[in-house]
Amino acid sequence: MIDFTRYPNLEARRRQMKGRLKDKAPLIGKDTWQKCVQNWEIFTEEELQRINEDCQNVEFIQADGFKCASPSFITRDAVIVTQPHFTAIPLRDVIWVYEYALKHSVNFIPTSKDYTIYLVARDGISYTLMTTSVMAVSKKDPGPQAINQVREAIGDQYPGVIYGWSQEVQKMRDSNFNALVQYVDSHNVQEQ
Repeated sequence: MIDFTRYPNLEARRRQMKGRLKDKAPLIGKDTWQKCVQNWEIFTEEELQRINEDCQNVEFIQADGFKCASPSFITRDAVIVTQPHFTAIPLRDVIWVYEYALKHSVNFIPTSKDYTIYLVARDGISYTLMTTSVMAVSKKDPGPQAINQVREAIGDQYPGVIYGWSQEVQKMRDSNFNALVQYVDSHNVQEQ
């Protein structure tokens, strides 16, 4: 595991999540925890130093007026995901960012809606960037605002990243994920 004490700003952000983060492998989900630990090992020392610098000024991904569970943030080099484990995904590995809405009801009466912003990485794993709940009567949808925040943070650095959910992208992910990765990579190269 990375020694976060060498990166004080990153350690401070990590400590903000104290109580929700695990420093040791949990009994359930050891594979996920191990993958999150391995993600940190991808970065060079220079990238880790930049991530540490950026941690002073970045804001959590959130939509105005919504209280968000599992907040994440974006630096020049990575998306830092705080749930279920504190991990980082290099921006170069971001493939798709989309919103998922789940409606809850009791006896067919709508009670609330949960909105989740997911990030799909090059390895095929989906990470939760943000989750929030609203009352069923609310017409507000925090998804577009949060997705735009991610788009602005990634900027023109990786223009091939796909934003928003579509049946076509979901089918490609399910049937031929490598083709989806190649599509994003080709658009990242063409635009640069």
